[in-house]
Amino acid sequence: MKTIANSFFKFFILINILVLISCSSDNDNDDIENSSDLNITIDENPAQGQFLGIVSSQLSGNSTFAITSQTPEEAFTIDNATGEISVNNPNLFDYENNPVLEATIAVNNEITEDSIEVKVSLNNIDDIAHFLNVSRSDYLKTPAGQWVKITENEYNILAESLNHVTKSGASDLDYDNETILTEPSANNISIANNNGQVMPKESYVFAFKYFAYDDDTEGVRLLQSTTSSISHFYTALSAIIPAHGSGDNYFVLKGNNFRINGDIGHTGLYSLNRIGFKRIPNRNYNITPNEDFGVLRVPRSDGVYIYQGLSTTQIQWD
Repeated sequence: MKTIANSFFKFFILINILVLISCSSDNDNDDIENSSDLNITIDENPAQGQFLGIVSSQLSGNSTFAITSQTPEEAFTIDNATGEISVNNPNLFDYENNPVLEATIAVNNEITEDSIEVKVSLNNIDDIAHFLNVSRSDYLKTPAGQWVKITENEYNILAESLNHVTKSGASDLDYDNETILTEPSANNISIANNNGQVMPKESYVFAFKYFAYDDDTEGVRLLQSTTSSISHFYTALSAIIPAHGSGDNYFVLKGNNFRINGDIGHTGLYSLNRIGFKRIPNRNYNITPNEDFGVLRVPRSDGVYIYQGLSTTQIQWD
């Protein structure tokens, strides 16, 4: 009888131990299963510090949050106490280069650690429209293939903010050189600078600036070579430039999908009116009279026409 009682007692103790282990295991799983990953979608080009969401976990007690990995690096930042995740480097939130950004967050309450995945998907937007300010409304209502007048500041922002930008025509050094007098060119000419400021293969022109010498200037056309030759096979890019006044003028081309085919490309300019010109030694250009810009026949030296094109090898607009 005593043996039977002892056996029953041991069996009872064993059952209770198993029940306690099972309950403890269920509680641990509840903490992990109730945590949820964070999946959001935003437009590309957010502001630095933009709030993205709150990483939540059901771990009991006070928890701390830390980023253990992220792709690309330095994209996100997190508040260690609240779990609020924000944009750290806005330049990385670029649809053309990083359409999806991800991070792994460790949540710790000093007893248990949880892991949560963050995924941010980007909407592709027109980057030119995004970076314009004063001229954005004009740009948005302008049909594709047309030029839009913009400000100097907008031109510089586009040059700095779009991907893979190259400057052709006149260099910044020559264009901005205020120690050299800007003279008027002849009327009704087609020209192209030939000083190494070229576009790489498969480039798209999206903006340009130039110095107009006359008021009420109209009929200006930006030229683009279809081969690597400085003298041959130019074509006019899209529509005629809108009428404008004298001095520095800045324009953006909406929706350009025409790219160069040669190993390099040149930009040129046709104008019925006079263009700014600087006499600078060891600079070269090609010129032809009238609107016969298919071939710029005549090579000349010791001067630079004051114009510059912006191009990129990556379409970043609608």
